[in-house]
Formats: sequence, C-alpha cells, structure tokens
Amino acid sequence: ILPIEVYPLPDVDFISDLVEGCQPLPVNFTDLSIVAPGYNIVWWLWEFGDGNTSSDQNPLHVYDTAGVFDIVLQAKTFNGCTVSDTAFSMITVYPKPVAAFSATPLHAEIIYPYIEINDLSSGANQWQYDFGDSTNSPLQDPSHNYPDTGTYLIQQIVTNQFGCKDTAYFTVYIDPSFTFYIPNTFTPNTDGDNDYFYGTGIGITGYEMRIYNRWGEQVFSSFDEDIKWNGTIEKSGKLATQDVYSYTFRVKDMYDAWHTYRGRVTVLGGELR
Repeated sequence: ILPIEVYPLPDVDFISDLVEGCQPLPVNFTDLSIVAPGYNIVWWLWEFGDGNTSSDQNPLHVYDTAGVFDIVLQAKTFNGCTVSDTAFSMITVYPKPVAAFSATPLHAEIIYPYIEINDLSSGANQWQYDFGDSTNSPLQDPSHNYPDTGTYLIQQIVTNQFGCKDTAYFTVYIDPSFTFYIPNTFTPNTDGDNDYFYGTGIGITGYEMRIYNRWGEQVFSSFDEDIKWNGTIEKSGKLATQDVYSYTFRVKDMYDAWHTYRGRVTVLGGELR
C-alpha cells in the first residue's frame, strides 16, 4: 500500500486601504491568505478589474479610469495548489472634473484693470477662483478689477457631485498706463479755485514744463510735477498779466519714452494789461 499525501489548499483573503475615491485613485492591497502550518504560499496573481495585473504579494495599484471594479486574487502554494477569491464591486472610482478657463484680456492697463473669466471646465458643479491678489470668487464666470499693476496667477478649483476636484491656472498682466491732461485756462487769484496751471496724468516718470509769453520769452519752468505755475513771472516775481500764454511739456512715460505737448493756456484774473 502506497501512502497518499493530500496537500492543503490556501485560504485566500485580502483587504485594501481604500474602497472608493476620485481618479486617479491609488489603492494599497494587502494579502491575508493563509495555509496550513508547514506549507507556504509562493505565488500571487492580482487582477484589478481594469485590465491590469500584479504578481506582488501586497501591490499598489493606481486606477486612472472611473468605474466599479471586481478584484481577483489567486494564491498558489509551493505544492502547486491554487485557489482564487473574488471581491465583487470592491473598488469604486469616481470621475474627476476637468478644470479649464480663459481670462480676457491677457494684458489690461491699470487705467481699466478689468478681467473677465470664461469657464471652460467640464463635469463640475462648483467653482472657486483665486485671483492672485488675496481675493476670490465662487461664481462660475466671474469678473475682477485689479487694484495695482503686476503679474497675477489666477487659480480655478472645480468640484463635482462626488467631491472630486481639479485645478487649472491662467496668468494675466496688469500693465502700467500713460495718460496726460493739460487744462486750457486757469485763474491765479488765490481764491482757492483753479489757482494753478500744470499737467497731470498717470505713468509719468519724467516731467518738464515751460511757459512763454506772446513774445516767446520764458516766464516760468518746472521739472517736478509737484511744482505748479501759480501765475507768477519767474524773473520779476509779479503776477502774470491776463493774456494767452504758450506752453511746452516734455513728459517721460514708464517705458522711458518722451512725449512733447505744445499749446496755449489763458490766464484769467491776472494783472490787467
């Protein structure tokens, strides 16, 4: 009589650290299979339900697609005894929304620093924007006025009904503006109203003002925006006569370009001729 040895089958079991989540979902699987003392499991084959497999005992698998997945583990002892176990619908992977948006215009000037957002995302039901200047908005298509020049990185975070999120970014630029305004009349009579003549604007980095009488003689000059003409003749210190005077302004903008302005200004309320 020949002795017959019957090898034990492994008892296949396993767990995972996650059973649901948003794509891409990394899941750690842990083998809990056992076999009778004196026997060892030497081979594992995992089927993750998305067409991918692993021969590791305790694999990490990343689910890149949304869906519900069955997990199969086969375990084999060194004697060749093989058993498989299936956990049906064990892993649920929720779809992730896709964040995307545009901002118009790409470049705006500080004189009108208005940016409009156009949402281009898909699969979202909540939106959150960070405009890059410590302000934000939950609107789907917000607009924003920036308080200063600079480069701003706008962040969009979108969320769907499963709580899955995605993020997109867009950079906008608020550029300096250059404007210059010159009045055509002033009344240097010290009544506190329109007593000074000067040019003013934004984006000015250099400033020259020269005033001439009708004979072409220079009566006043300034090389500082804060030094304005109060109607006094530089040489005599007397108040200018009521008349029409010529001016020349040279103004440098923030890009170091010079602009020249020529024209006439009427002095009212000065000394009578």
